[in-house]
Amino acid sequence: MLSAPVMYSRAIRRLAYLAFGSGALTLGSLQAVPWALETYNSRRGYEPPSKRDKTLNQLMDAPLKSREEQLASLANQNGPEFDVLIIGGGATGCGCALDAVSRGLKTALVEKYDFASGTSSRSTKLIHGGVRYLQKAVFNLDYEQYRMVKEALGERANMLHIAPHLTKPLPIMLPIYHLWQLPYYWVGIKMYDLVSDTQAVFLSEQVRALEYFPMLNKNALKGALVYYDGGRPHVPIAGLTAAKLGASVANYCEVHSLLKSVDPATGKEVLTGARVVDNMTGKEFTVRAKCIVNATGPYTDSADGQPQQAWHSVAPSAGVHISLPDYYSPEMMGLLDPATADGRVIFFLPWQNCTIAGTTDTPCTVSDSPHPAEEDVKFILHEIKHYLSPEIVIRRGDVLSAWSGIRPLVTDPNKQDTQSIARNHIIEVSDSRLITINNHSGRQMSEEAIDTAIEVAGLQPKGPCRTSGLMLLGAYNWSPNLFIRLVQEFGVEPTVAKHLSCLYGDKCLDLIRLEPLSGHRWPVVGKRLHPNYPYLESEVRWACQEYACRAIDILARRTRLAFTNVHAAAEALPRVVAIMAEELGWSDEKCREEFKHCKRYLQHEMGYNLKLVERRRHPINLSSEEVADLTKKFRSIDSDNKGFITLSDMERFFKDSDHRLEPHQIREIIDEVDLNRNGRIEISEFLQHVLGDSSAANYKKPQQDARIPVDRSGDTLAPFLFVLVLDWVLRTALPTNDDGFLLRRRVSRRQPERRLSVLGYADDLALLSSTVEGARRQLDKLDAVAASVGLVDNTQKTVVLCVPDDIEAAILFRGADGQARSFRVVSIYLGGLVLGVREDLRRRRGLAWAAFRSVRAVLQSEALPDRQRAALLQAVIETVLLYIAETWTLTESLETTNRLRASDQRGFVSPRRPGPPSDLLRNRRLQLAGHIIRAEPYCPEPVQEVLLLTLQAPYRRGQARTRRFVDCLLAGAGVPDSAGGEAFIRDPALKRA
Repeated sequence: MLSAPVMYSRAIRRLAYLAFGSGALTLGSLQAVPWALETYNSRRGYEPPSKRDKTLNQLMDAPLKSREEQLASLANQNGPEFDVLIIGGGATGCGCALDAVSRGLKTALVEKYDFASGTSSRSTKLIHGGVRYLQKAVFNLDYEQYRMVKEALGERANMLHIAPHLTKPLPIMLPIYHLWQLPYYWVGIKMYDLVSDTQAVFLSEQVRALEYFPMLNKNALKGALVYYDGGRPHVPIAGLTAAKLGASVANYCEVHSLLKSVDPATGKEVLTGARVVDNMTGKEFTVRAKCIVNATGPYTDSADGQPQQAWHSVAPSAGVHISLPDYYSPEMMGLLDPATADGRVIFFLPWQNCTIAGTTDTPCTVSDSPHPAEEDVKFILHEIKHYLSPEIVIRRGDVLSAWSGIRPLVTDPNKQDTQSIARNHIIEVSDSRLITINNHSGRQMSEEAIDTAIEVAGLQPKGPCRTSGLMLLGAYNWSPNLFIRLVQEFGVEPTVAKHLSCLYGDKCLDLIRLEPLSGHRWPVVGKRLHPNYPYLESEVRWACQEYACRAIDILARRTRLAFTNVHAAAEALPRVVAIMAEELGWSDEKCREEFKHCKRYLQHEMGYNLKLVERRRHPINLSSEEVADLTKKFRSIDSDNKGFITLSDMERFFKDSDHRLEPHQIREIIDEVDLNRNGRIEISEFLQHVLGDSSAANYKKPQQDARIPVDRSGDTLAPFLFVLVLDWVLRTALPTNDDGFLLRRRVSRRQPERRLSVLGYADDLALLSSTVEGARRQLDKLDAVAASVGLVDNTQKTVVLCVPDDIEAAILFRGADGQARSFRVVSIYLGGLVLGVREDLRRRRGLAWAAFRSVRAVLQSEALPDRQRAALLQAVIETVLLYIAETWTLTESLETTNRLRASDQRGFVSPRRPGPPSDLLRNRRLQLAGHIIRAEPYCPEPVQEVLLLTLQAPYRRGQARTRRFVDCLLAGAGVPDSAGGEAFIRDPALKRA
């Protein structure tokens, strides 16, 4: 008989073998079952029903009805009534419309704004099953969460089939920083594979993970898990597909009231239609329908004119996203932060040449125009900082756009917060037969909603649901190589061709025919709305045919430029308005209205100048006693009672206070308090800064930390005009035959020379002062200086640059001839100081937008290669320093003089295009430029910073040439009298000339 210790040891070994075998079997099952299911599905040969039944897809080639025709169809009272009226044109409503019309039901849809303009357009741009919801389903034994994940993964598979041009598999990395996380996350992700019937997850070690995602923080990184979801752009594709199949759809149509009548069969009041108002024209009409579906998302509980529910079924939750430059993530790899500081999940995804980060999950109130909060933006930036390399500086100024979307989560009284609420859907039917659908915007939910409508209203469909596998608009004849045809047959740039192919599918061939010839050898066609993004002007015309009614419909819902870069959207806005005016017949007043409306939208809902707007929402709130006390302290520093504090005042103040500070330290203090960047501290700035610091005692000692944010620049742009030019060097140095400074010599036929488009800032620099009086003084001085070197004033200029809002102010100044002139600041357009310059360079190639950035941050950015930064600096020295001083390379008078001299010398009349500027004009330009650089009122501080950067790496290679250029520039200017602005020309020959 075996002893007890031996029996005990055998039992322990058997239990260990059993545990090991069970674990191996479990892991093997998790690995084998998804593989078997995926193999079975692939061998089965999944063929979408639409491939077998081409009747629906043949309708895709039919022309799309105009909006007027759609409205006439909705308001037609003589024909049969609609089977289904759907209120709400988001992803849910459009999905219901597509499902209903594909069954042969007479379908109508109305949307208060543009299609997919609400929650549908503000998502994470990801088709995912919800990996975090599966985690909750497994660990909390929550069947509702599991059912939602299973449904979402099925919808993801269907979407990848029916819209291959819009959706792409996207690998998402889950970094592992602790060994215990590896089995925990691996089991969860394998469960994700098991539910989705795929075999996609894989494990990578640290080295391979950093190859996939070089921006990842490698400190303590053990490895990473990678799984797949689907990425997608946002387009109102389902609604347009439904319209192609025969549904009557109309955007900007608002339901004011629902119509009821007594049902003879039951004796109850039931819904029979709705009174609808066209918000574009104000016309009201009636839409008759047998059944009404309420798909208004967050507005389910309280939509205008709709019956109120007895209990609130929706818990609105706000989710904020931000877009960052594309160098924050690889081109084809996303990142998942599974556990933030407050238990949320943060996605970090590449999308449309940028990187999207989000989201938050905060209870909110329903709003037509949700705006992102600054604290949410900071929260996202703080969270992604933990996963990115310490070499990458996470800057608030890198946020290109920010937006907030409201999720219509179904209320669960057992859940404590919106993060815990399941995203599955609920379909309700009221006593009046109003069908309400909430939450999750999948195809299956739309199918169930229409099934309910058929049952409740007794509708007679012509067939079963056919949306599973129904190819969406543009997908039927699309192939991944379609973009090559655009390049070869039409001469489109490859990047633009890929964009058109992926967004419009096979319809890109029709769209590109709307694009006129470019006038260049390459590309043959394709005029961009913005030089940095692949959106074409023909897309605006195409969108107008697809029911785009407002400028924001183009920028935010068709091209998504507002989501990728809100500042680029503001730049493209004038051209978008101009094209829509041509297509829709807008008047000048309508164009101005659209411009202002779109600008307000970008500011309020897309994060345009978000931090500046947030600061303005909180004005200075001090008592009269506090203001009097602070004013007394302000005057103690301003000993001369000038009304502002200068550098000399600060030096004297610290000297009297027995504080020893270096001049650059005092300059830093002034920079921190000076909001409008005019080199001095005014009383309003003093109070604003004291209020922000909560104590006036901060002025008793130097402020050496907490650097002022870049975008805290006040209401004017005088010091940032230099940055504006630098930004244009980056953006609009396009091939041109106009006069300008050469940025790059011709390399080949496909790489022609690049010249900087001529810009003018002299008078704008003078006018962009914090006060009208200061602008008048500077303009008088500048006018005298310009006249002394032969530049001719443009007395017809009526508008100048003003930011961030339209500011009206009449400005009078007295020029060198003694005549008083009046300027009226009314818009954000940059005019010119010199007369007659080819329509002022086509109105400066559009509106000049406010570049609230630091030139030091741009030139010292680690994201730019050293050689590129050195080239940028050289371009700045050779172009900007000159163009700060003048507005056009050739004035009208000197241009005429040059032509006459050339004609006399050659004996014939010169051609229309003038020759190069004369030596006389070149010398005068250099002199005025030198005066601007040396004279304190005209030398923005960023210029001085750039000159100092020539002493630093990586600019040493071009240091000698640059310094010689600047030294010659200063030497040729002589010694300017900056106080009086008198003539400073020392060369007698130039004086005589």
